[in-house]
Amino acid sequence: MRTEGIYTIMITLAIASRSITSRCRITRNGALVTPPVTSAILESVTRSTVARLAAEDLGLRVEEREVDRTELYVAEEAFFCAAATR
Repeated sequence: MRTEGIYTIMITLAIASRSITSRCRITRNGALVTPPVTSAILESVTRSTVARLAAEDLGLRVEEREVDRTELYVAEEAFFCAAATR
């Protein structure tokens, strides 16, 4: 299992959005916060599915906005999400 990607969050202008192969998301104050597609990430089935499940199954608000790197320290949860093919 490769874990080095966890430590390579791209932080540009103090904004966290992705690692090499995955996208950063956090939960904070009852919301799933995900960077917008204008933040150098792609629209994808995985991205929309995670947002839908967070809203419908977990009752979280979904906020599409920049994630400041300081929020990684105070987030209730921080995780990466990616899709892969073989």
